[in-house]
Amino acid sequence: MSERVEGVGSWWEEVSAAALIGTARRPVPALPAALGAGRPDAPREVALLDAAALGSALRRAGVRPGEPEAVDPAAPDDRPAAPARAVQLLELLVRQSPVGPHLAPELVRRWLEAADVAGARLPHHLLPELLDLASGRTDLRPGTRRVADQRGAWLAAANPVWAWLPEEEQPVADGGDVRALLAETWDRATAGGRAELLDRLRPVVAPEDEPLLERALDDRSARVRELAAGLLDALPGSARAARMAARLRPLITSGGLLRRTVDVELPGDPDPAGVRDGLVRPKRVGSVRGWWLQRLAAGAPLDVWGEPSAWRRLASQDAKVGIAEAVLARRDTTWAAALVEDVWHPDLVALVPPEQRDAVAASQLARATSPQQVVVVVNAVPAPWGPVFSRAVLQRLGSDRQPALLLGQLGTRLATGLDPLARPALEAWARTLDDPGARDRVSRVIQYLTLVTEIPEAFR
Repeated sequence: MSERVEGVGSWWEEVSAAALIGTARRPVPALPAALGAGRPDAPREVALLDAAALGSALRRAGVRPGEPEAVDPAAPDDRPAAPARAVQLLELLVRQSPVGPHLAPELVRRWLEAADVAGARLPHHLLPELLDLASGRTDLRPGTRRVADQRGAWLAAANPVWAWLPEEEQPVADGGDVRALLAETWDRATAGGRAELLDRLRPVVAPEDEPLLERALDDRSARVRELAAGLLDALPGSARAARMAARLRPLITSGGLLRRTVDVELPGDPDPAGVRDGLVRPKRVGSVRGWWLQRLAAGAPLDVWGEPSAWRRLASQDAKVGIAEAVLARRDTTWAAALVEDVWHPDLVALVPPEQRDAVAASQLARATSPQQVVVVVNAVPAPWGPVFSRAVLQRLGSDRQPALLLGQLGTRLATGLDPLARPALEAWARTLDDPGARDRVSRVIQYLTLVTEIPEAFR
């Protein structure tokens, strides 16, 4: 506290003492003459609050600024500036997005990708806004790192919130990295550590991992044994798959008048070898034997059932659940195409080859009888969609009596999924809508599709 106004320093010390001890035991000192009379008739508590407010303002106003630290200028950028039209589009997306807050980040991501392909950098005046945006959206960070250039790195060094920018992107670990980690740490890892190691192996599991997984079937930890069995489900050529097939085959018979139905008996109690392979007694399941059948079907090679068409003739729901798990674990595109009409699961739909997916999805959409089913079908199809499914979605929306409900649930998905070539049909449909809310949602989707094509054009 400055002493240039006589008595202010000692007055503030007395105010602090009164606040600490209490006004019942310590009177609030009168204001120094230089600060005026204040409110002499105010109660002690009010006088203390007045003094604290005035003293706090004086303390803040009386602080002298320190000497500024010298900062080295940013190094020259390595990339050229983005074209003027591209900069205008980015300004629009960041400051006054016509597509709303949910879709704007996706278009910003596309802008960053287009800038990187073109070898351009972010405009300097938008760097703070992009760094702030990417600080809250990790999906925007890789693209921002690539096009922020030297000025962006220099700016990020001044703000701890932007400290992620200079960090190197962590490469996705490949199978070799994971297996090296397993070999190095497996024997000394805890049960939890071994389970975590197997989780890391899941995306890259391959036949060469079979010896370790067979060893893990004998692990002391039930969780490790369960994970190992699940990973072996993804290896149809493994010894365990052959053992599961040997248990499953005697249970499969043909039934019906023309022997077109595939019947499957429930398995009996497993022997110790079956328990080792994962046929344990589960908790909280409706049918233990039905669950064992699921595990057999999930672990055996799919050719146990013959052709994928056998799926349609299979009567056992438990066997179907196990087959679906096997298809997902092995990413079998042929069987996925056979299953997907009956089992509309996003992961299965993603496995169907793109050249078939559009037609299968359009067929599934035609069978949807309620708005809820339409939402389930549409949300399961990976974006972007092809022309066939895009047309099917628009036709379904156009035939709905209350499209506003569907638009509210599918707005973002429509924008990211629809083929940009569907925009004229979308514009024509928008002109027929009476509901202002529905028109506004469709307008945002149209704007999104327009910008999707304009962004890469702006860099040419």
